[in-house]
Amino acid sequence: MIPEERRKYLAEELARKLLNPVRLVVFTQEYECPYCAQTRSLLGELAGLSDKLSVEVYDFVADADEARAYSRT
Repeated sequence: MIPEERRKYLAEELARKLLNPVRLVVFTQEYECPYCAQTRSLLGELAGLSDKLSVEVYDFVADADEARAYSRT
């Protein structure tokens, strides 16, 4: 999803600006919304550009406790 010509720039910017690890948390479900798959794909590509980025994917139903914990924050 991220054009090849932008990957190097983004990797350099992330290396320069991210001082601490960042978790990207995504909630989805078995029957995903129209853009859920693209969102997960984009975040996966982005996380692949920096060792300080990680992606966590949760299912609203299977990970209900986790979903409730995040809904309180």
